[in-house]
Amino acid sequence: FANRFIITSREGNLLMIDARRAHQRILFEQYLIEGKGETKESSQKLLFPEPIDIPKADIMLLVEASEVLAAYGLEIEERLEGGVEIISVPAGLAGKLNDCIDSVLEALRDGTWADEEGRREKLAAVWAKAASMPKSKKMTEEEMSAIIGGLFSCESPAIDPWGQSVLTVFDAGAIDDILG
Repeated sequence: FANRFIITSREGNLLMIDARRAHQRILFEQYLIEGKGETKESSQKLLFPEPIDIPKADIMLLVEASEVLAAYGLEIEERLEGGVEIISVPAGLAGKLNDCIDSVLEALRDGTWADEEGRREKLAAVWAKAASMPKSKKMTEEEMSAIIGGLFSCESPAIDPWGQSVLTVFDAGAIDDILG
């Protein structure tokens, strides 16, 4: 519906699902699992290392965190001539290097980096947002089915990584109230 919502029924209720938020929730939980090292395919190695030019202070932040970032799929190396280059990125983010680096720097600066759980959740959330489908993507029936199935296999399907509602449930009484 409107290239944004999926309307479906489940357990006798009518559900309206925000497809992009649902996709973010699914990716968020996948990135959380990958950050724990429970899967082996958490990154995509780039064919050619991608140099990035960022301020020296940001380079230092990335280099200091490089070992931890590698566990989450982002491998960087410091270049001799200054700067850093990206060797691999988390799965699904190969075409979004700038978003990936910006989100990592945001996590390094905002205080959530100090504790391991906060770090995992922040990186998973920002990477899920960067990798998720566009807000108005027209989905096929197969894609909608995959989103529904993936969402309901999540630990917390009702909220996205940012705490926003992913779905609304209408039971028969609520529909009766709306339609009279």
